[in-house]
Amino acid sequence: MNEELTDRQRELIDLYYLEQMSMTEIAQSLGISPSTVSRTLKRGRGRLKKYIKYNGRYFAEALSE
Repeated sequence: MNEELTDRQRELIDLYYLEQMSMTEIAQSLGISPSTVSRTLKRGRGRLKKYIKYNGRYFAEALSE
């Protein structure tokens, strides 16, 4: 399974967490439904969790340097 984020997931995670836009604001600006925003964010977070779980040793090694 490919654990990398899709372009859409990356975009929505950026808007939600970095730009601090609400799900409603994201939905309105992209012309999609709030439920699509919610679902895409949930799937993106799931992929990030799996990536960190399986590749976490790389993060831990980088932090210890």
